[in-house]
Amino acid sequence: MADGRVTEHGVLTAPARTWNIAMRQAEVVGPLAEKHAVGLADADAAAARLKISWRQV
Repeated sequence: MADGRVTEHGVLTAPARTWNIAMRQAEVVGPLAEKHAVGLADADAAAARLKISWRQV
């Protein structure tokens, strides 16, 4: 890679910004995924934290 990182054959990497966004999303969505049902209040709170529509949650 041009930035000096060595990657194993077949391993994909992501830019730090993309990885950080994915980790933030996982921190918010993970607890919701463990629930049997997610209510509107939970979805609305997650959406606010992620700055997206509750429908996207």
